[in-house]
Amino acid sequence: MSLGRRTLAILLAAASFLSAAAAASAESLGVEAAVAKALDGNPGLYRARLDLEAAGRAAAAAYNLLYPDASLGAGLSRSSSDRILTEKERYTLSGSLSLSLSLSPAQSRRMKASRLAYEAALLSYEAQARALELELRSSFDAILLAKARLGLVLQNQERQRKSHEQVAARYAAGLASELDLLSARYSYEASGPAVEAARLALENGLDSFRLLLGLEPGSPLDLAGDLASARAVTGEAARAALEAAKAKERPSVALRQKALESARAAERLASLGVASPSLSLSARLSPSAPLGGPVSDSGSVSLGLSLPLDGLLPASAERLALAAARDAVAKAESSLQEAARASAAKALQAVRAIEAAEAALASLDRNVALAQKKYDLTLAAYQKGLKSLSDLEAAASGLDSARVDALAQEYALLTKALELENELGLGFGGVGRME
Repeated sequence: MSLGRRTLAILLAAASFLSAAAAASAESLGVEAAVAKALDGNPGLYRARLDLEAAGRAAAAAYNLLYPDASLGAGLSRSSSDRILTEKERYTLSGSLSLSLSLSPAQSRRMKASRLAYEAALLSYEAQARALELELRSSFDAILLAKARLGLVLQNQERQRKSHEQVAARYAAGLASELDLLSARYSYEASGPAVEAARLALENGLDSFRLLLGLEPGSPLDLAGDLASARAVTGEAARAALEAAKAKERPSVALRQKALESARAAERLASLGVASPSLSLSARLSPSAPLGGPVSDSGSVSLGLSLPLDGLLPASAERLALAAARDAVAKAESSLQEAARASAAKALQAVRAIEAAEAALASLDRNVALAQKKYDLTLAAYQKGLKSLSDLEAAASGLDSARVDALAQEYALLTKALELENELGLGFGGVGRME
């Protein structure tokens, strides 16, 4: 009896039907639909989106530095002088309007610093969204692996059940010993804990996946897909992706580059704090009039230029702030260089890991074919009475183990492909799996 890939696919589909009530109402999600749902509903990403919006408001408010300060006032006063003849003349209405504007080179630097802070926040948000997508896709593949493992242990349990029934029938006909019957019964009962462990692993994985999607614990959820796409991931495709991404800025490097730009902007702002002229312009208009009397106007306009000298002192707070800003620039430059080297090393390591995983998967496929052949031959010999039940169980166990190893290697190959795509800043699912 050959248990081929088509039979295994049918068993895996049946294994995913864990709970009839839940499955009846569960929405079947593919990986792309799950990513879209997580980006929209993940609580952590929602909070990051609020932080980004706050940074955007702060950047927009930076232009308020170019607007003049304005104030408007009004008043009513009463005089107690004996020389005033009527009560009406004792009251005077007054008003005031004042405008003031201060301009300095530091203002433009502050506006640029606010814009850079928003751009850094945007990059940080995109990096967090990308990290969430990476985690979700990895978890999605891990759940597919857990479903496949559950399918295999269910298949093994069904095989043990049928074997026990056959031995029981042979024992009843006097063709099998009581020891064979007990051994078959033991093997069947021993398969139960493995099924429950695999089922528990799958349920725990689904619980963690619900958190990523922003779903309530225990809500209906079914994931559609398999690990077969791993076979399209090759070392050749990984090398091609690495070559194509040479001119593309990598996400980890882009974050360090933006941090360097922000540090340089802070340095320029700190240098202006040491000695920077400031131009101030103010105007004031103060009309007043007694009740029923003529209006008298008074006003003033002033223009001033100032240059603070405190920052010129060697140990002033301004000079210390400038020194600290220069240190921050040096650290940011060093961090950028380190990030570029680390990213290049990680990408190369991921490519080599894909090549090794591809070779390992090819070897494991051969092992599965050999284990299948061994099981088929052992089963035929057992049916002819040439092999014992323990020999058949050993062959079946070897076949299950080979299949589990191949599935685990498929998962490892997909994981390495995701790591490479993440490091290079490529779209997920692109290395070898998308034309």
